[in-house]
Amino acid sequence: MLSPSGGQGFISLAGEGKSFQALGATWVFKSLGEQTGGTLETFELFFPPSVQLPTHVHRQFDEAIYVLEGELTVRVGDRTVTMRAGSFAFVPRGTVHRVENGGTSPAKILLWEAPAPSIDKLLEEMNQLPPGPTDMGKLLPVLLKYDIELVGGS
Repeated sequence: MLSPSGGQGFISLAGEGKSFQALGATWVFKSLGEQTGGTLETFELFFPPSVQLPTHVHRQFDEAIYVLEGELTVRVGDRTVTMRAGSFAFVPRGTVHRVENGGTSPAKILLWEAPAPSIDKLLEEMNQLPPGPTDMGKLLPVLLKYDIELVGGS
């Protein structure tokens, strides 16, 4: 039977999923927008120590964060807290947020994004940028294309 999203369902087992290296972290997609009729995208994100996703906002999709392993500093709106394994955060569209591993041990989160913004396509484009120091003039248009707007004061 088809779901309202137009798909027939699927299973993504441990160790499966499209994988990327970007922004100092490893991204492993458990579901892609093309698999869910655009309704949802999920991925595991592995943060080595001292890695962060900069302060940013999305205008067209919501995000949820579940800490699977380790400990991260997470900002959602005006609140910044330390989240340990088992902690959850919801980031509605339009809310400034940041995730950072300021500790000495790796951490892993599961992210949900709805509707699916095609972050896998963003990572593919980012990985096509020239190697070396980040050229923000080239990176910013790619981020904006996928509804990621950096916010000052990271």
